[in-house]
Amino acid sequence: MAGQRRQLTLHTSEGQLSWQGQMLPYAMAEDHVRLQWQGCWQRYPVRSLIKDGHLPRFVLTLAEQQIPFGPAREMAPQDHPGDEAGGRPVTLAPMHGLVVALLIEAGQVVSRGQPLLVLEAMKMEHQLRAQQDGTIAELLCREGEQVSQGAPLVRFLESAEAAG
Repeated sequence: MAGQRRQLTLHTSEGQLSWQGQMLPYAMAEDHVRLQWQGCWQRYPVRSLIKDGHLPRFVLTLAEQQIPFGPAREMAPQDHPGDEAGGRPVTLAPMHGLVVALLIEAGQVVSRGQPLLVLEAMKMEHQLRAQQDGTIAELLCREGEQVSQGAPLVRFLESAEAAG
């Protein structure tokens, strides 16, 4: 899935979402979308990118991948949040879990692939790694904190902030 572009089209009047040519029933809420896949409803966290009166844009988190989507007339296929910074400006929790170790601190410069933190879920530890080179703006979680899937954990500086 990495590096691939996928177009998600919302059909709000029909209550279905088209993905990879297949129509899926969905229900949209402010912080999540429910998709019906193979007869089962599944909930996926989303975060809104804009709320200033324009058509909404969202980021859907699936299998540790962050997929931007929104109405086709508002978001061109090449328009991806964070492209200027070389990746995503926020690291989100891929699952519910316990933050057992923070391996970075605010202001630290990190390289793509560098471990950021350790999340324990289902009695297994998962290292979350930087998706880009950059500077850590702030940590949005603490060691010992229980986090929900889709919760923002680490925010990177935007490229303009890091340069200035």
